[in-house]
Amino acid sequence: MKLLIKRNELQPIALLSDQEQSAANDIAVINADETIRETEKKRLISARIGQSKYRSDLLMEWQGCAVTGCTDEALLIASHIKPWSSSTNEERLDPNNGLLLVATLDKAFKDYALVGITSDIKIKTKQAHAKYLVDHRQQFENLQAIEVVAG
Repeated sequence: MKLLIKRNELQPIALLSDQEQSAANDIAVINADETIRETEKKRLISARIGQSKYRSDLLMEWQGCAVTGCTDEALLIASHIKPWSSSTNEERLDPNNGLLLVATLDKAFKDYALVGITSDIKIKTKQAHAKYLVDHRQQFENLQAIEVVAG
């Protein structure tokens, strides 16, 4: 972590990562909202802090998108395998219930069930897509394949 010291001040100021800054901003907004009761504020803040830790844990585990290998943190989403809504509190924060995915794969996987991900981290599509994927694969037969290995 980089430190910045402001002139005429003796205390260093920590420079936060984009994700940490985003969490800090969200927490400040929650705290400033006078329409939210204190107990609800505590619950919302705890959830937001938990999300940041969960994402950090997945970044350490995968170091990039589990499927594509993309390492640009601005494009990565901490995705739950078992949906948040049907998970226990323990499962919600368990990094083993997560994949780091680029935003488009996250949406296709989690929100629309357009793709599935196998246990060996390969994309699986609906059977209805199969006949079209044959044509798609034929276009790329002569290209040299590379394997993307996650962390």
